[in-house]
Amino acid sequence: MLVARSIPATGATCEKCVPLDKQIARYRFLEGRINDQKALDGIKRLIAELHDKKKANHPDE
Repeated sequence: MLVARSIPATGATCEKCVPLDKQIARYRFLEGRINDQKALDGIKRLIAELHDKKKANHPDE
C-alpha cells in the first residue's frame, strides 16, 4: 500500500497543498521504480522543492 508521506497526520490539508501533495506522491511512486542515480537525485531535488513550496504556503507552522 502506498501512502503519501507529505500529508499531515490529521488528514486535513489546504487547497493550495493538495496539488503539491499529489505531485510529491507521484514522484515518490517513480522513485521506487527507478534505478538510475542521476534520475533519483533529480526526483529528490524536485520533492525538496515541493516541500519548500508547501512551507511557503504555511510560514506560521
